[in-house]
Amino acid sequence: MAQVRTGTKATGADTTTVMTAGAVATWVGEGKPARVSAEAFALGAVDPAKVVTILVVSRELAKFGPAAADTAMRDDLVAALAKTIDDELLDETRAPVAGANPGSILNGVAPIAPSGVDAAAAAKDADKTVAAFVTANPDTTRARILLPPATAVLIKSARPLEPLTLTGGSYLGVPAIVSGTVGNRIVVVDGGQLLVADDGAEIDASGQATVQMDSTPDSPATAATVMTSFWQENLVGLKVERFCNWQRAKATAVSLLSPTGYVPGS
Repeated sequence: MAQVRTGTKATGADTTTVMTAGAVATWVGEGKPARVSAEAFALGAVDPAKVVTILVVSRELAKFGPAAADTAMRDDLVAALAKTIDDELLDETRAPVAGANPGSILNGVAPIAPSGVDAAAAAKDADKTVAAFVTANPDTTRARILLPPATAVLIKSARPLEPLTLTGGSYLGVPAIVSGTVGNRIVVVDGGQLLVADDGAEIDASGQATVQMDSTPDSPATAATVMTSFWQENLVGLKVERFCNWQRAKATAVSLLSPTGYVPGS
């Protein structure tokens, strides 16, 4: 498995060093010379990308509203970021756009076709996805299988001895991540082959900004763009943003079976 080291460049990008070939050990007889190994590395960069959301409320609500409202708004904004990241991480149609957004870790991966729609097919398909991953990645130390809840239930009904549950567990010895964001897919991924840059979520508030109150703002603004002054309108803007990006270290880091159409209870 390639090894990844991450550090920060002055440009704001994260540099990544990936070991593409590792050392090899051999048996050596008495008085015989020991082998000298060579390693190979590749250097790349994961440029910063940003996901953001803004909520505008009245100053009265921000100042006099119940504490529970503040917490609910903050949590909702953070959850909105998390949902966008989760959805696009596994949306194979999402291609990377330089300077804008990362692509899905599944983008460009040729999917395996499902074998059917019942529980037996779900288990068989999970087997095929794991087998395809192992064929391309002999080191499975950091492998994870990603399943939607309904598929996990079907697989469990077909393979009751597998320690797979709605909250995780494992399948064929591979730790499982069960989440609704997996959608109509079965995915096996090598976590050690994903290059990730993440600065965490930041929450900010301002009563002095001027913004276009639109979910699809003009970019760039024109003479016809209507701007709203928070100060004049007695408003407060709450903004949550997160700088993060990701990419596969190699094309074989994931295997994908899609699109599934399993019938619950079958």
